[in-house]
Amino acid sequence: CFPSSLQGRFGMVAPGNYDSENFPSGVPRDSFLGVLGRLQESARSGVLQDLTGSSQGEEYRDLHYTSGARVSMQQGRQHSILYKSLVDRVDMLATSPGSGRTCKLRFSSKTEARAVGAEGLGYLVGARHKRRWSFAYRMWRFDLSEVRGVQCARPEEVDGALARVLPEFEIELEFLSGTASTDGRPLPASYIAHSMLVKAQDVACMLLGPDAGRPVLIPWSPRRPAPPSP
Repeated sequence: CFPSSLQGRFGMVAPGNYDSENFPSGVPRDSFLGVLGRLQESARSGVLQDLTGSSQGEEYRDLHYTSGARVSMQQGRQHSILYKSLVDRVDMLATSPGSGRTCKLRFSSKTEARAVGAEGLGYLVGARHKRRWSFAYRMWRFDLSEVRGVQCARPEEVDGALARVLPEFEIELEFLSGTASTDGRPLPASYIAHSMLVKAQDVACMLLGPDAGRPVLIPWSPRRPAPPSP
């Protein structure tokens, strides 16, 4: 039995700044554009499937409510209403002797429930506007998003608030559960976990730079001592 959502997120941290419990707010713009360019090139060569269909990306807006619901809008129309609940998560560091950078990874499993109607949403607490590019490789989807997010309690003030903040750049790896079977039989969880680590390592390698080599993934938590600098 698998959770509804299995996801990996990526963030860049300053050297030596391992002890922060907060996950980094995305990656630098130049790193984001470098990964995006690599994935677009792979899609043009037929290795990846481009799910976006536009070099400009697709725009979404998520509205978050006190009930925990996330209402997603696309082209001004309601796309979905989701309730997510965290099951478990694991943080790791990706380091390489060939790079002075460090990449933090967060793997999360969550349950998702879709709501049919908008009753019981509660009050608005925030909004996130995303321009997203998505690519698929077998049972994995790579989502790259330029995101503006704000805390806001009044729907009529969302547009103005979003216009005043700078974007952040997020990279995520998402498990496509509908593809995880062979001849109608579910794939072993160990196979999925190994595959996810390999794909996460690929992304971390792009983020750490062309001279990084294959990065090493190290389990990490704020309670553990920091790994030695590469």
